[in-house]
Order: sequence, then C-alpha cells, then structure tokens
Amino acid sequence: MATLQKIISKAKDNSNFIYRGCAFEKYDLVPTLARKLKTDISFAQYNIYSDVVKKAAERGYSEVGMNGLADGLSQHYGLGTSYLDWSYSVYVALYFAFTSYIKQFVDENILDQHIDLCKMHCLRGDFNKHKYCIYRLNKTLYDELKNQYPKLPLIVSDTDHKNERMESQQGLLSSIDSTKVNDNAKIQNSQLKYWLIGFNLIILMTF
Repeated sequence: MATLQKIISKAKDNSNFIYRGCAFEKYDLVPTLARKLKTDISFAQYNIYSDVVKKAAERGYSEVGMNGLADGLSQHYGLGTSYLDWSYSVYVALYFAFTSYIKQFVDENILDQHIDLCKMHCLRGDFNKHKYCIYRLNKTLYDELKNQYPKLPLIVSDTDHKNERMESQQGLLSSIDSTKVNDNAKIQNSQLKYWLIGFNLIILMTF
C-alpha cells in the first residue's frame, strides 16, 4: 500500500497515466448503471438499458438548455450511466476518494449523534485506519493499442469541453463498447479489469 506522498511523487514523474479515486478499496471498476443491474444480464441487454437512459437524459438536458454531451452531464449530476470517471490529475482523483469517504463517515457516525471524548477517540482511530484506492491507467499505452487494435472494446474518451465541470476536473470517461463484445457475454463484477486481463493488457494498476 502506497503512501500519499508516494502516489503524488509517482504522478509527477510520469505524465502517461490517468487516475480514478475510490472511497473504498473494495469498490470494483463498474459503472453505476451496471451496479444497478443483475450480473447475469448480457452486454446486449445492457446496451439497450444504456441507450434508453442516454436518450432520456439528452431530451432533459436539451429542454433546460444545458450544454455538453449527455454522458458527461449525467456522470457529473448523479444519473446512472455506463461510464467511469477518470482524470488527468491525481489530485482530482484523491479529492473524490477522500471527500466521498469523509461525507459517508460523518453521515453514519457523527451527524445527529452525541459525541463524547471517548467516542471521538474511537472514531478517530477508525477514520485513520480506512483504506482508499487510487487506480491509474496508462493512457499513452492505451492510445497506442487502440490504434493497433480498433476492435478493442475498452473506450476512453477525453474531456467534453462544453461541460465546465468535466473541463475543470480534467476529466475523461471510460466504457465498454458492447457492439464489440459477444452478445452472450455477461456483465462481470469488474468489467474494466475483465477486459484488460482478457486482452493481456497490463495497463491497469493499483498503487
């Protein structure tokens, strides 16, 4: 397990990577839409659900005059999508990992509760023992492989410049192109890991 200083130091020394911060180390790399569906649903069915949600979101954003692609807007406003957030900035990834856990910790353990000195000491110990997870993906290597193997189902799309929030977070989105996947394939517990391993692409690493 790497220290915060080591993570930041590695990021400064290597600009090839993009980052994703998770509040809990147990979190898999699974988009919110996939988490809400059963794991035995095929990618063909998953694609149908994804298209329905995307088209509904596009109509909604158009009606209220919001700029930007529906995928990025939905991702940043809490709607279920078939995408995962990444950032060119390790600091952005760390921010989301830390703040997500802090909010949940406060909501569950402190908010509207009586806190005495003894309980505060115990809470501090629990908080300090928590393990976060920062994923990094070699974007440079991914781009090279995508050029060589166009049928690679992993998609990593760059920042939507019309989306101010995504722009400020130096954001990217990743997804699985279900049109390049066998129709009978099922949604795995960890889609991104599954496809990277399946194509022998060692470009996803945890610190």
